[in-house]
Amino acid sequence: NADVQMPALLPTPTLSSSVIYNNIVEVNWTLVINAKAYQLERLNPGRWYQKIGLFTAGALAFRDTSLTPGAAYTYRLTAIGDKTESPVVSVSTVTPDRLAKLELVVTPTSYDAMNISWKVVPNATYYLLERRTAGAVAYEQPIRLNAQQTEYADAQLTPNTAYQYRITAYGDKTKSDPVLVEGRTLVLLAVGQD
Repeated sequence: NADVQMPALLPTPTLSSSVIYNNIVEVNWTLVINAKAYQLERLNPGRWYQKIGLFTAGALAFRDTSLTPGAAYTYRLTAIGDKTESPVVSVSTVTPDRLAKLELVVTPTSYDAMNISWKVVPNATYYLLERRTAGAVAYEQPIRLNAQQTEYADAQLTPNTAYQYRITAYGDKTKSDPVLVEGRTLVLLAVGQD
């Protein structure tokens, strides 16, 4: 009567996750001796696990780039060996929400200047303001404005010309949707000769 030797379980890997951006999480795990592969799964909103992939023994990370901002995600991992595997280990993380959309107002102040104003966006660390002449394909070099700023005076513009402004708020590993608004400089009136 021969004894059947059951293979021992593999050691439990350590699993961690870090938020890269509001829609990207990196999942990392420790090397397990005698593991031939690692199976990584993600818990979906329907509360069932979906297999993300079977990774080779040398792989110790996966970057999940298709996530929703402001959502909770749970990952679980199993190290798989020759006729054995490790206990399942899991980790949860929450992606940061998108920042609130800006309310942007453009007011012409003269024939060659405009004033752009907005309300402070909670949790913003800075804003990027871009300008282009209406009809142009590309925006000019963006201007970085600090989080406490709520207006910007744009000068040395062409009279009676339409300009498009686009502003985006940026925070810690997140941003707002860009807001586009158009304004037109005033007409330069001819100065009469006496």
